[in-house]
Amino acid sequence: MKSYVRLGSIVLSALLLGNLYVPHIQAQKLSKTEKKKWKKKIKELTPERYKSIMTEYYELRDHVASLEEQVGSFDERLAAKDKELIEAKKELPKLRNQLKNTQNALQKAQASGGGGGSGIPSRGVAFSVQIGALKPSRLDLSKHKKQPNFNVDKLGNVNRYSVGVFPSYREADVFKKKIRLMGVRDAWVVAYKNGRRVDLKEVLGSIKK
Repeated sequence: MKSYVRLGSIVLSALLLGNLYVPHIQAQKLSKTEKKKWKKKIKELTPERYKSIMTEYYELRDHVASLEEQVGSFDERLAAKDKELIEAKKELPKLRNQLKNTQNALQKAQASGGGGGSGIPSRGVAFSVQIGALKPSRLDLSKHKKQPNFNVDKLGNVNRYSVGVFPSYREADVFKKKIRLMGVRDAWVVAYKNGRRVDLKEVLGSIKK
């Protein structure tokens, strides 16, 4: 029992003086009076109290390690989000340029005899990208249907809005994906045949994508 108490005293002394478990903390110089005081406290230390101190120390150490691990995980996630943001900023000018080119192409198509104000050709097959379907009572955009890159189709009491006119499904699908990146998650490709909107399956089976 005496040897155990002495061992505990030695360990605790080192801990208190900063020489064992916390080497980064410089040991404080003690006066003779302070040394006598701490020696007395160490002698009074019981095995139970020593065990309690060490248990608490190890629990705190494990908790610190857990927190450091969580901080590291958050740092990694933050770095990944920062990377995604950088990539999105790089892609934005490309999307804007693509939209501008599409608008110019639609204006040229309309000037050369494209069908209707929307630019949908009156003959042949064309594709567009639907961006929404709403009742006019909620939001009515039909007054913009004369815009060369904007299409409006009525289905019952619902207006279906789409943008762009593409000669192939592949081009429309690429544009759809870019529209989704801009935040319109429900965008999808629709088909027109001879100026009339038709089921996509009706035209995909007879043409090359």
